[in-house]
Amino acid sequence: MVELDATGSGIRQGQVFGRDCISPGGGRAFPPLNTHFLSLNPPSQGGLNRHGTLLSVGDEGSRRAATQLRTLLGNTHGKLKPGAIVPPTLDQSTYSGSTGTPCGTITYEKARSGRPRVEIDIELDGEVYVQGGDITGVIKLRICKPQKSEWDVLISTGKVRVVGFETVRANDSRHIFFHCAKTLGSMDTRSLYMSEPDTDGFSHVRVGVHSVPFTLHVPVGSECKGVVGSLPAGIDIQYIIVASWQVKDEETGKRSIAHFYRHCEIWPRLNPSKALARVSKPIVATKSRTLFMGGNGEVELKASLRRPIWVAGQQCFVEIFVNNETKKSIKSVTLALVRSTVAFVSKAGDDPSDLDGCRSVTTEKQIAEATLNASDRGTRGHASARGWWAGVAAAESRNFTYSLLLPLDALTASPGRLVEVNYSLKVSISSGALSSDVSVTLPLRIINFISLDPP
Repeated sequence: MVELDATGSGIRQGQVFGRDCISPGGGRAFPPLNTHFLSLNPPSQGGLNRHGTLLSVGDEGSRRAATQLRTLLGNTHGKLKPGAIVPPTLDQSTYSGSTGTPCGTITYEKARSGRPRVEIDIELDGEVYVQGGDITGVIKLRICKPQKSEWDVLISTGKVRVVGFETVRANDSRHIFFHCAKTLGSMDTRSLYMSEPDTDGFSHVRVGVHSVPFTLHVPVGSECKGVVGSLPAGIDIQYIIVASWQVKDEETGKRSIAHFYRHCEIWPRLNPSKALARVSKPIVATKSRTLFMGGNGEVELKASLRRPIWVAGQQCFVEIFVNNETKKSIKSVTLALVRSTVAFVSKAGDDPSDLDGCRSVTTEKQIAEATLNASDRGTRGHASARGWWAGVAAAESRNFTYSLLLPLDALTASPGRLVEVNYSLKVSISSGALSSDVSVTLPLRIINFISLDPP
């Protein structure tokens, strides 16, 4: 085709329409969406924003997506606020494909004053999934019979998506870091749709309950952090699977979105041979100092980890070297696991969705501890004694290994927009109650075994 040259009075070669843009029947063709993840740029398919969208993904829509997510989740019991509307997309650009005029506010079907005309439920085949695997299940779509005062409804193509998000409940902030979606185009449409799509992509549907099986692939390489339970400041990282259909009233043209979600777990996939490999240079921390009433000599503490990554629920082994040049004996060693949580909280009076004006709040908590006391000395008439570690006497040096059992729910969360969770191992030695400890700190990353051995 040709188009008018805006810079002059002539014409120039214009854009070419793709063959799949117009269907043979004159309606607009809607090819299935490819699975995509959250990226810096939102998807370019125009159909996503034409009727409004349940979630706006991408960096440019992060604030808007946070507001949309907060609304569609409802309260702590999943109940929506009566009359809740779908937060608008870019420039409130919800237009009719036939007239080019604004369609008005889009509501949630579950938040209508009357009974919902379209109801959704999700039956999953499992709760735990790992990158590289498939989420499978069945969506139950119920089309209710219109009441006397109601007109028939039309629906568009459905969509299923998995969403991972961080939450800071102290100021009701949320941020989406993981998003993967797919249109439900593989089902037998003869049992549901009664007509061809109109110019806006909506079709008449049959009254009744329809089963829509789905398979959603979770790609490897996308940002995925695993699940973090409730931490200080109401911090958590969770995932939901959402099914949704857009609904249009045949008479008024007013639109709504019917949706339903269930919680699930998505874990990153890790290569065991790489994740658990020993490093060529161990992680080492060293400290020397004098002891109270220990003379002029110093005690040196050196602790090391043979690898940076450890699995939750396993014994974390620490190699310890103590060089005691004081007059006192080292009588105990303590290993303590410390969790450091960073939450980015908006200032008082600020909009929680404004993530740029946040302040960081760091909380540290010791969540596990193991203490090794010096063993009893062998005594006359006894063939054994309690313990295995004899301590480190004055003017002695000793190498030994001690371990700490990592909690099953421990998990390192890489820095995000709202949440960061790190762990460190504090190694301390003591010569008694009246003497201060000598301690060093070793950083470590904790992963879940599910990432190494998927279900």
